[in-house]
Amino acid sequence: REFAVPERDYLDVGLSYSFTAGAMRGLAAYLGAENVLDEAPPIFPSWQQANTDPSQYDVLGRSYYLRLQYAVR
Repeated sequence: REFAVPERDYLDVGLSYSFTAGAMRGLAAYLGAENVLDEAPPIFPSWQQANTDPSQYDVLGRSYYLRLQYAVR
């Protein structure tokens, strides 16, 4: 019996902005969200970890991030 791996598409969005003048010159800001639609992973009844394959599917659901980076020039 063959087992077909279900397909999943995840929507990730992000934006960034770099300051090039003024007191904040050299600062870059990154903001984003992963798995925006909060798509649940498929369930594998015989799987060991979280009833799915965490190496292939997003098991955490929607997540956000903010990163600030400063580079001296």
